[in-house]
Amino acid sequence: MAQNPSSPVKPVVIGIYGLPGSGKTTLLNQLRMALGEDHFMYFEGSDEIGKLVCGGITSFKWLDDKARHDFRELAISCIKNNCIAHDKTGVVIGHFMFWNEGKKSGPAVYTQSDLDTYTHILYLDVPPQEIVKRRLDDPGRDRSHVSINHVQRWRLLYDFNKHDEQHNLSKALNTLDSIPAIKSGTLGRMIGLDADRTLTSQDTGDLFWKKISQLLEYAGGERPKTPAQVVFESPLGYSYDAFRQVTLLHEERLRGDEYDSVCKDIASSVTLDGEFLNFLHLIAQQAHVAAVVVTCGLAQIWKYVLELEG
Repeated sequence: MAQNPSSPVKPVVIGIYGLPGSGKTTLLNQLRMALGEDHFMYFEGSDEIGKLVCGGITSFKWLDDKARHDFRELAISCIKNNCIAHDKTGVVIGHFMFWNEGKKSGPAVYTQSDLDTYTHILYLDVPPQEIVKRRLDDPGRDRSHVSINHVQRWRLLYDFNKHDEQHNLSKALNTLDSIPAIKSGTLGRMIGLDADRTLTSQDTGDLFWKKISQLLEYAGGERPKTPAQVVFESPLGYSYDAFRQVTLLHEERLRGDEYDSVCKDIASSVTLDGEFLNFLHLIAQQAHVAAVVVTCGLAQIWKYVLELEG
């Protein structure tokens, strides 16, 4: 069914979750100062709920489960509508669940409307010792300290704000246009080749996760799934959102020189199919023919694989 051209485009809404004391409120305030309000709107989940309940958040806590659920869904709906009305990216801090000490488990407080609204969810990875220290040193008040990891996430918000499928396609086309044979006008034929399990029988994505995670060692004869496989086998499938999530999974495990070093190490263990390798060398000798190696995995690994083969 064709989309109604008058229907609003889904806004970018980023949910930031974390344990009580992990620095969500402090982070939100610093994000407001660092990013400004030209392109972003900032929301504290409990405050938004409190605006909707007569008596505020205190009265909300005395409501039954269904009423609290309904107000939570109404609050995220209001946030979404605000972002649409102002054409801005929303940043929302909230709780995934509450878990009182001494209880066997805690109730989840997110709703289906949250999952339908959020385009990205970040969970603050703060060491338990740090959380306990903050709560002891500064009880009942906003904490002023924000870790370096939190500050690094600011860049993610800028990226989420501008990076969509169209932006990604534009970058891919610009990369193709930069190929010398295309720029010079001498290109007569372009050959596209799949990378993993075609140019080689190996899967460099699997090699990457096995390299960096002891959790992926074989156990009981079963081959465990990599984090990337879990995402692709989820309802996201092979969508743009799934690939973005896998990219974040890769980037959060390794940074900078360490990531580059692991990619080089994996590339040195990759063996290309002999016939394909000869074919690539023949292509390299032709001024009017070029090849593009396409991968849904880690481009950096394949860059080094091809460099090692000359």
